[in-house]
Amino acid sequence: MSSHGSALSALKRNARATISSLLGRVGVELVRTGKAVIDLRGVTGDPVEAAYRAGLRPFLIDVPLASCRVLPGSGFACAATAGNPFVDTLIAYGADRQLDYEHSPLAGFYAAWQPRTLVAVLGLDGLAVSPELGAAPPLGLVMPWQAWTPGEAEKRWASFIELDNREHGTKVGIGAGWKAWGPIEPAVALQEFRRLTSIYDAIAREGYRRGDAPDGDIKGVVLLGGDGFRVLVTAGHHRASALTALGKDNAPIRIDNPVVRRSEAGAWPNVRSGLFSEAQALAVFDRLFAGAQPAGCRWSR
Repeated sequence: MSSHGSALSALKRNARATISSLLGRVGVELVRTGKAVIDLRGVTGDPVEAAYRAGLRPFLIDVPLASCRVLPGSGFACAATAGNPFVDTLIAYGADRQLDYEHSPLAGFYAAWQPRTLVAVLGLDGLAVSPELGAAPPLGLVMPWQAWTPGEAEKRWASFIELDNREHGTKVGIGAGWKAWGPIEPAVALQEFRRLTSIYDAIAREGYRRGDAPDGDIKGVVLLGGDGFRVLVTAGHHRASALTALGKDNAPIRIDNPVVRRSEAGAWPNVRSGLFSEAQALAVFDRLFAGAQPAGCRWSR
């Protein structure tokens, strides 16, 4: 590095130290983004306390798997008795390693659950919804507490799903379907089945391994209700399901999003925007909190 570069770096370090010192005198801490996850396992299992302890940083706590909700929109509980197609498929696979996709609970789920609208995905069929919500396709999946429009959500999901498929060996876009519902092309469905079983096998063989890397943990959003909390899984659906099928009671979950409080529904962005009425927003929250599925999401194991 040149003498000019060294001098500039020194100035920046000194400036940061001075600013940090001044802010510290008034109780403000500078937080560098990208810091390691704050591991609060063994300190607290309360996500609200953990959020206060961690400040703006992501934190890790142990969460009962039965309190976790997987599969976007559906919100299946991670429990052997919940009708969760991921968990049921892995329990069947654990009993018979010759199980193939065509005879798995997952195949039955994709054949049965094929919503045509976002309203159906959210479980709001039959209600008088806003025009924007009523016109949105399933891939416009957005929650009342988020700030995206269905159109913005659709673009985000399409980009994510295309990248996810590419990373796992199928170079197809959203037109081929995805893990949350059918219809789904055979190549993508088989990809999901193989991801599930390979993760199950790896955890059964080596134990569960987490890390601070971006994809090193199961991640989720905390839903805080009157009688406790649930975690709506945003990443790691396969891992959470595999741990459940292997008989684990708890899992380390990384929380890097704000806590969604039921009591604050009137302030949620998509309620304020008019996309959802407050009653509809609470209906979505309560269904996910309870681990119940939309009315049309009926399938046989």
